[in-house]
Amino acid sequence: MIPLIFWRVLHSHAAILQLVLTTTIAATMSADSVVAQQVLSNVPNHLLSIQQDFRCEHVIDLMIRNRMRQQNGAVGAELAPGLVLAAPPSANQLGDLELLDVHLVLDGSPTLGPVIQVALRNNSLVPVSNFQISIVGVLGQIHRQCPTVRGLVSQVAAGAVSQFQLQLPSAAMAIGMPGRQSAPFDTIIVAIDSFDEFMEGNELNNLRIIRRCDLLPIPVAPVEVSATITQPTPSGLDTSAAKLPVDRTLPSTAQPESPLDSLMLEDNQLETTQPTASGMAALFSTAM
Repeated sequence: MIPLIFWRVLHSHAAILQLVLTTTIAATMSADSVVAQQVLSNVPNHLLSIQQDFRCEHVIDLMIRNRMRQQNGAVGAELAPGLVLAAPPSANQLGDLELLDVHLVLDGSPTLGPVIQVALRNNSLVPVSNFQISIVGVLGQIHRQCPTVRGLVSQVAAGAVSQFQLQLPSAAMAIGMPGRQSAPFDTIIVAIDSFDEFMEGNELNNLRIIRRCDLLPIPVAPVEVSATITQPTPSGLDTSAAKLPVDRTLPSTAQPESPLDSLMLEDNQLETTQPTASGMAALFSTAM
């Protein structure tokens, strides 16, 4: 009887200890997530969730599919093999998500990754919900364990333009390479509908490859400064001065043209075109 009572007490204590340990681990993971995204605490992202990890297989798969589409001269999504429709859906019926702009919000540090702003437009006739935005930090060639951040978009209304800010993991500032010292990322790959879940009229405008040197900050609207110049009258009398408006509008900052080297796109520019098949092929490591 005594051994049975002792066993029940021991089992009860073990269950309590396991519950406390589970609660502590969950609280620690939640705190780490808050610290990782503390830069974005005041940003009104319409994202259901944000996750940082080292898994970018889905982006690599999207790059491969886009390369095949380019090689075959296709732009939109492919229907299932063997599927024959009397009236195939048009591009307007399929709809489209378009990646518009990518800008740097905050540069990274040894403890926090950079914050990237992504602007996209829903060219569809209906709202689009529950799709992923992915950003991958790459040094040299992409591989399956590159630092990645993913955001789940709640909804983008039909015809609307939305902006989202995502923060890469701090590991993007110190990527290890075999035989070399750790270094920050030199390229980012941005993908919307990154898991390729929607059939779209144009699949190639969902992906963009940008060198870090070409990642520009959010543009600031030009400020108009008006000045008045006082000129004396010919008679020298103290009369009201003539006021001549002078237009001193500051020129807007133009994005510099940066031709791509052989590592990236060969005959296009990162910020204005979609990646070519040869350009995307150069990003893949030989191990893939």
